[in-house]
Amino acid sequence: TGPNDPNGVNWYTNASINSSSLPAWDGQSNGGIESRYKLGSVTGLPGAVAAQFRFVFTSDGSVQNAGFHIDDLCIKIPCVNDLGINLFDSPVPGSGQPGGATSSFSVTIENYGTSNQSNFYVYYSINGGAVDSTLFTNTLTPGQVATNFNVGSYTVPTGSYDICVWTDLPTDCDVTNDTICATFIGIPKLTPSPSYCDDFESGNIGWHNLVATGGNAGTIWELGAPAFGATSSANSGTNAWDVNLGTAPGPNSNCELYTPFFDFSAISAGRIEFAINYNIDPFGDGARLEYTTNGGVNWQVVGSGSTLNPDPCGENWYTNANIFSSATPGWDGNSTGWQLAKYKLCCLPNVFNNPTPVQFRFVYSSDGFGVSDGISVDDFCIYETVGDDAGISAVTQPLSGVPAGITQQVTVTLENFGSTPLT
Repeated sequence: TGPNDPNGVNWYTNASINSSSLPAWDGQSNGGIESRYKLGSVTGLPGAVAAQFRFVFTSDGSVQNAGFHIDDLCIKIPCVNDLGINLFDSPVPGSGQPGGATSSFSVTIENYGTSNQSNFYVYYSINGGAVDSTLFTNTLTPGQVATNFNVGSYTVPTGSYDICVWTDLPTDCDVTNDTICATFIGIPKLTPSPSYCDDFESGNIGWHNLVATGGNAGTIWELGAPAFGATSSANSGTNAWDVNLGTAPGPNSNCELYTPFFDFSAISAGRIEFAINYNIDPFGDGARLEYTTNGGVNWQVVGSGSTLNPDPCGENWYTNANIFSSATPGWDGNSTGWQLAKYKLCCLPNVFNNPTPVQFRFVYSSDGFGVSDGISVDDFCIYETVGDDAGISAVTQPLSGVPAGITQQVTVTLENFGSTPLT
């Protein structure tokens, strides 16, 4: 019936397609995926003398993409004892957790067979190491699933690592659905005191990239020498993070670039700044910066505003208050070269003096229409502000030339860049 149908796995992504007014798959699958559906839940199908299936593809009169294909169609009759793992619930595969921290993981277990199953072990291994297990004490009836079963806790390694989880019934009649494996990232936790800067000339130190769910698999953040269109250089040195180093971003993109975690538990003031160079299809496509203060459970956009109504906490911050492809503020249009973007982190809630590490991510999204050269990021820095630091952030009067020889009042904006009150 739709993306939340409890009888399907990787089933429909949209509850009502415009071209058919019916539920269907749309968007990007990011490669081949296995879709499953419990036929016993289909009205009129159990006990039918003869049944036939058909796939239907529909499109409207606007944008076209690559289409749809199927392979390896199977219909399986349940056997008696068949138990397996079908999904990592938490953390999300490909996501990152602070290296060295204690984390846990949960999965969905399903009884594919025709008999009840209870009091069985769920096994797991990290990076092919020692095998551990957790006892499942409840009962799963035929076709029933148990979601968010907490398998175990572990110390997060630094860098990329794999977790495999499986069941091992002695009488299991189908071992092909017993096991699930996924890759995760152990991200370093850094303290930006007095500062943290990365010009990306020493390789990748704690950053990682993801294609978000539904995003175009052919568009991703890459580290190296940008070499396409207006984004064909680094701000310093030769390396930068760039959306598709040597090619144009694709339509319907949604890709993310994650920073390391930062420890602000003993920091009370500071700012973030980085160089950006972009040529992004205006209004439809855009890039933004987000942050999390609870380990990635929730993400908030850093700042707001536009060129006509700039965020007072930022400099060279967003150009558009509402990007069509994301419904968020972001950078779009043409920066005409590298710019230094800055933001006062004191304008964000729960960043400073927070015992939970803070993480940032850049998100690039595009609609299904025109695309341009994308965006590059270089020289990413976080500066702690300490002590007394007063300065002038803007001249507010005069705003233009004045006649020579007259008396002109000059007004400026004073700003406290430090961490202590000034009087």
